[in-house]
Amino acid sequence: MKISDSMLELISQICVDMGVDGHRADITMMKTSITLAAFYGRTEVLEEDVKEAAELVLPHRMRRKPFDNYSDKQDKLDESIEKQREKKKEKEKEKEKNKNEQQKKEHNEQSGKEQALSEEQKSDNPEDSTGEQPDASSETIFATGESYQIKQFSPDFRRENRNGSGRRSKTLTKSTQGRYIKSKIPEEKTTDLAFDATLRAAAPYQLVREKNGNSIVIHESDFRQKVREKKIGNLVLFVVDASGSMGAQQRMVASKGAVLSMLMDAYQKRDKVGLIAFKGTGAELLLPPTSSVEMAQKYLEELPTGGKTPLSHGLMKGYETIHAELRRDPDTCPFMVLISDGRANVSMNGEAPLQESKTIASMFRKECIQSAVIDTESSIIKFGLAQEISNALGARYLALEDLKADSIVEAVRSSAPFEFSVSSNNF
Repeated sequence: MKISDSMLELISQICVDMGVDGHRADITMMKTSITLAAFYGRTEVLEEDVKEAAELVLPHRMRRKPFDNYSDKQDKLDESIEKQREKKKEKEKEKEKNKNEQQKKEHNEQSGKEQALSEEQKSDNPEDSTGEQPDASSETIFATGESYQIKQFSPDFRRENRNGSGRRSKTLTKSTQGRYIKSKIPEEKTTDLAFDATLRAAAPYQLVREKNGNSIVIHESDFRQKVREKKIGNLVLFVVDASGSMGAQQRMVASKGAVLSMLMDAYQKRDKVGLIAFKGTGAELLLPPTSSVEMAQKYLEELPTGGKTPLSHGLMKGYETIHAELRRDPDTCPFMVLISDGRANVSMNGEAPLQESKTIASMFRKECIQSAVIDTESSIIKFGLAQEISNALGARYLALEDLKADSIVEAVRSSAPFEFSVSSNNF
């Protein structure tokens, strides 16, 4: 039985467009398509097999995402198939181009890259940070980039007892609803007895205990209590660089797309979210910690870009916001996400802007406030300033392109439980 690369790509495209999480739907669609093709007496999977498989597999697996305006599901399926057809036609047109046209295209691309590099070196040079910068009056509102499935980078918090609900971080719990992970000697009377551990504790003493006809004798000293673990949500605080440098190379468009993707992930994990933006001469808490990710998305779309880069102001505002939330709710698990290129050029107290930002960042590290830095620098020549801030924070460092999850198409291919032949074209 043969299933081509184009059919695998179609399966992946449909699952992405229909908003299906995970790879189970992709794999099931692939198996169902192969089964249908065999049922109809064919040796190769066709588009109609994939469409029929999607109608059987997807309806009960689709989950409504936040911010989506859903239309008719059948229309959405037809749109995905049509989109894949157009992609296939474009690939065929590419193959028809002759060698001279291809060489000309490569030459033009190389010239464009050299020109872009020359312009970017002028705009990205940190030495120019003391020169003229766009002021707050020259603000621009950039569109929000396309969202995508992000990699999971859940913070690891201490396993102490915390109250709350969610699906992000693990914590110990005294309730009987968590997962049983180990046992302990109970400190007081318990109703959550660990039978396996209790029997193991009593076993060595059975030869010396009076059984009085019983098979096993258990004393109160043998009792062991279950230690359970569950998942709770976090406070995810986004600290977004909205300075003029973020307008170069469409960085703000990509950054807004990344934040939107992380907001969707926060919605699914039932996290609280907050939004801070810094630009010009200060930072502003646009959205205090809330469970309404839709509100965060609204503020994100309307966020203007322009002015200098007061990075230290943004970090300090994030630090103050997290502490205020911890005073209000000590069970909060705070997690800060800084989205910036790290090119600080405004100081709070007259200190060198970058060094001042590192000093404030070290406060997060000392107090074990976990964080991540998303580096928006996209130039060929990188200065690594966001990496320095990440080191000072003790944060996980990611470039924008590293945030995206692995290809769903490759997951379908590698997860196949049996061999199947594919064409030689890569996608």
